[in-house]
Amino acid sequence: MKNKCYGPLAPEIIGIGEIREPALVIDLDDNVLFLNDEAVLEYGNPGKKKKCWQVIHGLDSPCWKNMEYPCPKKIMQDSQLDQYSAIHVHKSREGENYFLVSCSYLKEKRLIVEMHIKVSRIIDEMISHGILNADDLREVFYAKLNYLVGKDHFIKKLSNHLREKKVRFLSIMDLRGLSFINKFYGMVAGDLMIKSLEEAIFDVLRESGGESIFSRAAGDEFVVLHSTKKRSEVRKIEKAVLKRLADRTLTFVDEHIRTRISLGTLEISDTKDYHVDEVLKLLSFSKSQAKKSSEKKYYLGMSAQQDELLHEFHEKSLCFDEVQKALSENKIELFFQPIVDLNTGEIFDLEALVRIGKTGSYLPANIFIDLIYELDQILKLDSLVFKKIISYADQIAKICPRIFINIGPNSLKSKQFRKILDHTVRELSRSGLELTIELTEQSLLENADIVKFIHDKYGFHFGIDDFGTGYSSFKTVADLSNSGAVSVIKIDGSLTKGIQKSAENLTIVRAIAGMARTLNLKTIGEFIDNRVDLSVIRAIGVDLGQGYLFSKPVKIEDLLKDNLLKKIRRELK
Repeated sequence: MKNKCYGPLAPEIIGIGEIREPALVIDLDDNVLFLNDEAVLEYGNPGKKKKCWQVIHGLDSPCWKNMEYPCPKKIMQDSQLDQYSAIHVHKSREGENYFLVSCSYLKEKRLIVEMHIKVSRIIDEMISHGILNADDLREVFYAKLNYLVGKDHFIKKLSNHLREKKVRFLSIMDLRGLSFINKFYGMVAGDLMIKSLEEAIFDVLRESGGESIFSRAAGDEFVVLHSTKKRSEVRKIEKAVLKRLADRTLTFVDEHIRTRISLGTLEISDTKDYHVDEVLKLLSFSKSQAKKSSEKKYYLGMSAQQDELLHEFHEKSLCFDEVQKALSENKIELFFQPIVDLNTGEIFDLEALVRIGKTGSYLPANIFIDLIYELDQILKLDSLVFKKIISYADQIAKICPRIFINIGPNSLKSKQFRKILDHTVRELSRSGLELTIELTEQSLLENADIVKFIHDKYGFHFGIDDFGTGYSSFKTVADLSNSGAVSVIKIDGSLTKGIQKSAENLTIVRAIAGMARTLNLKTIGEFIDNRVDLSVIRAIGVDLGQGYLFSKPVKIEDLLKDNLLKKIRRELK
């Protein structure tokens, strides 16, 4: 095989013709000018005018933008060094392998020479010369490279294992209280905690043997890809990590800090086909559930719940194009659900609910709303809703004098949206309609100042949605009530649905209703789907009700039918 050479370079000019390791010559703009025989064997014949990151990694953009590993060439140039080395994972004849990449700058020629030496070869060389024994080297260097890998390498390995049905279990370990540690003790203490978790996982995997690997997935979380297919072995590894952390106390500036984690475990079927994205989403779900649990652990096995989650992920993927199309073409629909006065049986208010159509039906609301937030298009959606509601003003006025609309809190901060809001309020007032904007409990409390500002400027009221499950500040709610900014509280449906079956929920709803009366706020009970729940909620003294017992969300023309009001009054008898 002949040395591959681009341009006027020759091996003897740069002195690498006899090197037995992969070697490349690169200019300062990342263009590969020369590969020796070993480099061609490792990376193939790249063709002309290729960048180093295209040849070595097969990437479409620079490696330092795509990979976790440091680029020695970039570090050398940025730091104005003549030489620099770093460990990388590269594809090789045996598959992926660890290389020591050493860069040297030839100032006279303004060229960079890269040498790629397999880490295993370095270790074997040092052992053969008796510098250190095999156990020492493999424990402190090579073994760690075999267990702790970068994100890119981890994803590739996971993808291959899924395709070959080799993977059964993954664990995700997330540090608890890191933000507090960073604020209270400083970032250095936080970094020590992260390092402590990394070392604990590494030590346990090394002692357990096998081919398990782990990666730092985010700032304070690590993901383990287990080589074993036995749940008992996975539990053993997880328990060993927890015990190692429990036995280890970090000492930082005379303070003793314990490293605590949330632990999520995912079991996947070896008879199903999973995509990497699905597995990572399931793993993320198990992490979020672990954080919520009292034991800070969560196991997501092969269950109906996992099937439902996978179905939801699939539905979300199908929704993506439909949502983008609807927003770009301004094609949304509004449905309306009545809010009923539980004393008089009259329709007190209508809530406008967004729907996005697809062939023959509509996208699930919870899925497309999540997508819109992920796409950062909630301002666009809220603007479309407010523009569309004006066209329904006269029809709404025939049913009741009030309209509820739920929006994202960030929309209120937009000057552009506030202009649309101002225009909408004026147009609705011409039809005799009052507007109430609903914000979730947490959103309203986090944006109390802007809520007061908008109430003072435009005069309409706010409602607190999903009240009773968050972290309310009674003083903030009282202040907003006294200023007139908030006029209604919607009690979260998780508290009202099946209320007769839960003494705890009954106590909470009574407390909310009592607080609301003290503050002269009206209360709405959500999810009233049967007469039993209705009778309990009315007895508590909740003012208004909303749910399928009265009406599902429907188009405005269906609400104008005479039989709807008769149905509502019949249910309230």
